[in-house]
Amino acid sequence: MHPQEYRRMLTYWKRSGFQLDRLKYLMRSASHSLPLKIGIEMSTGCNRSCVYCPVGTSERDVHRMPFPKFQSLIDELDELGFVGRLSYHRFNEPLLDQRLNKFVSYANEKLPGSKHLISTNGDYLDSETLVELCDAGMDKIIISQHYVAPEQEDEDWVQASDKRIRSIVDSADDTLANCEEIHRETDGLAVTGESNYRLEFTDRQDLVIGFRKISGNYDALTNRGGTVHVLKDEEHRGCPYFAGESADGMNIHPNGDVLLCCHQFSPDFGPVFGNVFEESIFDVWTDPEFVAVREELRNDDADRYEMCRNCKFGEFDPEAVEIDESGEITMSAD
Repeated sequence: MHPQEYRRMLTYWKRSGFQLDRLKYLMRSASHSLPLKIGIEMSTGCNRSCVYCPVGTSERDVHRMPFPKFQSLIDELDELGFVGRLSYHRFNEPLLDQRLNKFVSYANEKLPGSKHLISTNGDYLDSETLVELCDAGMDKIIISQHYVAPEQEDEDWVQASDKRIRSIVDSADDTLANCEEIHRETDGLAVTGESNYRLEFTDRQDLVIGFRKISGNYDALTNRGGTVHVLKDEEHRGCPYFAGESADGMNIHPNGDVLLCCHQFSPDFGPVFGNVFEESIFDVWTDPEFVAVREELRNDDADRYEMCRNCKFGEFDPEAVEIDESGEITMSAD
């Protein structure tokens, strides 16, 4: 076993209270026979239309995952002894769905040791919401900062973003149950999803708040399987969403369809490997075609599907972007 996989396994096992059934799951996930990361898109709604995201350039049907269906998925994961990462976002804005805390609370209770994560644009994050997320059992919140104009100094962006999140954390501090201490992890603002603030609790795991900056010179953007065309100097470099994430994770659409990876916008934009409302998670995960595809991705062979062949890294062109007074981002006519 690779040392990194061993450390990850030990960390999750510790979080589960060293339960033996959870250790068995981790050992099986280390051999890729069970998923370690599961992305569940609760609903398809988003309040933004960013040019570097298919939500802003393509259409898809509106879906909401029924809570009883979600419960069944979590119950099955509980039976399997799941210990891993659960995220509640893909191309949606998770804070738009008022059921988020209900979903997280149920999963947190049923799956001890699992890590709960959302990536959000932050538009609906305030101190009250932060407290509710903490109470539900959220472990990590990544806030995307969606655009920095070329002429805007990074220092100005850092100060504005840091001031806002510091205000939210400070306002929530007095009402956070059993919050022992709040640490500022970095000087300024981390911009790639690392922790900026760590909230320590006496009765639960820490909550980490991090940022991801997306700007004209952010070179980790992809064209999302060819669904967005705002990138320049596009380069195909194998699987952009590095092999471990694609090969070890399961991405579930609100209608239950299992998609290839987090870059697949909807079932209409790529392959579907079964439906977890109709089949068990285990049966979908162990389907021979799905197993073969994940092995190919693990070996940096991403040519089986058109979506993979079209998926590229690049930078989006600042000259092709227009921002109105409200901050809405659109493509220029050219």
